[in-house]
Amino acid sequence: MNLFDVAAVIWFGIHILRNIFQSDAAFLLFIPSHYMSQFIR
Repeated sequence: MNLFDVAAVIWFGIHILRNIFQSDAAFLLFIPSHYMSQFIR
């Protein structure tokens, strides 16, 4: 494994983690807004 392979693995890992955390944040923000809209009605 040369330096380019290591950098590619780290880059892919960061992108995958960022996508997971972004989807989790959107999911956590979606749940309260969903419940609030149900509660207001």
